[in-house]
Amino acid sequence: MNSTGEQFIPEIGKSRLRDEHVARYEFASRHAQRSHVVLDIACGTGYGSFLLSAVAQEVTGVDISADCIAYADLHYQTSNLHFIRGSVDEPLFRPESFDMICSFETIEHLEEKIRAQYLSNLFLWLKPNGIVLFSTPNKKITSPFSQKPENRFHVLEYTKDMLFREVSPFFIIDGVYGQRLIRKMWTYFFVRKSVSIVQKIIRKNFHIYTLANGFEVSQYNPKYVEPRIFVLTCRKKENGANTSFV
Repeated sequence: MNSTGEQFIPEIGKSRLRDEHVARYEFASRHAQRSHVVLDIACGTGYGSFLLSAVAQEVTGVDISADCIAYADLHYQTSNLHFIRGSVDEPLFRPESFDMICSFETIEHLEEKIRAQYLSNLFLWLKPNGIVLFSTPNKKITSPFSQKPENRFHVLEYTKDMLFREVSPFFIIDGVYGQRLIRKMWTYFFVRKSVSIVQKIIRKNFHIYTLANGFEVSQYNPKYVEPRIFVLTCRKKENGANTSFV
């Protein structure tokens, strides 16, 4: 399988990205139970779905890419793991089918109308006492100086407030976590811009905004640090906004 740069392939991906991706699924695995039926939406090449299958009763991985699903079927075969091709805005499952849904590095790729249906679908597919986990880049770190994301595959990147506004009509946010925690002082606009200018002048990357602290998913104090990647744990609202879209 040839990488376009949009999907992560464990065998050829950068070790930094591999560590971050695996850490998110290890974090999710700690929330899964042996009785859980789990959905990994936008599962990519399936490595994360495979990790979840070790701790859950059943796991379904979904991705829009036929190449990704073919790769996943070839490399990750277990009796309780299944892969299907589909889009996040399609009616793929019956209501209340899953105890847990993982949606890592997904929402930033979606156009507005698709995002609305995607969130509605996650709400619909999740059981009343279920948990959904999101991750997405922090715009304040990854595209601080422009409205358009620097990553050409991303449609929209989020600040924490933007992300909360997007998710909260459907889900109650129980936990806010992060990866690659960066000291708050380095994220102030003047400091961030100064670092960028110095890096260009001396042609050296200080890696303040890429490596930062470790790749582990950690709860953080927003008064002191900013994460490069947000990770949220959420539960279903009793009367979510999904009724507008279903």
